[in-house]
Amino acid sequence: MPDIRVLRGLPCAGKSAWVEAQKAAYRKQDVMVWSFSADDFFTDRKTGVYEFIPAGLSAAHAECLRRFHKRLSEGLRPEELVLVDNTNLRAYEIAPYYQLAKALSDGSWDIKLLEFRTDISTILARNHQRQVKQLTCEKLLQMERTLLTEDLPLHWKRQIILG
Repeated sequence: MPDIRVLRGLPCAGKSAWVEAQKAAYRKQDVMVWSFSADDFFTDRKTGVYEFIPAGLSAAHAECLRRFHKRLSEGLRPEELVLVDNTNLRAYEIAPYYQLAKALSDGSWDIKLLEFRTDISTILARNHQRQVKQLTCEKLLQMERTLLTEDLPLHWKRQIILG
C-alpha cells in the first residue's frame, strides 16, 4: 500500500535530511518517492539556489498543497512513498494534507504523521550553521512550546522520531 507521511518538527530537527535518506534508500529498491515542501517554492529549479522570501510563505504553502493534491489525484502505486516536508507545528497546517490523503485514498493508503523531536541544543547548533533562514533562539523556543503543546486530533496516526 502507498505510504503518506506528513512530517512535523522544528526547523533543523532533521526532517529534510530524513527525507533525503528515504529517497536514497527507496531509489536503491527502484521505488518512487514523492516529496513536497514549501521550501521548493524558494529554490530555483535550474540552479538549485535557495532564496527564502518571507512575503512568499503563504504562496509557498499553497503551492505545496496544490502539488501534493495533484500527485495524489493522479493515483499511487502500492509501493510509492509520499512525503510532506514542512514544519507543520499547528493542527490547521497539517489538516489539509491529512484530510486530502484520507479523501483521495480508497482506504488502502497508510497515512501517518511523523513528529521529529530533537533536543533544543542540537537545533540551536544546526540553526547557527545555516546560511539562510536562521531563526533567533527566542523564536525556536517559542516554536518548541507550540510543538509540545499543540493539541492534535487523536485519530491521526502518529509516530515520534527522536533525533
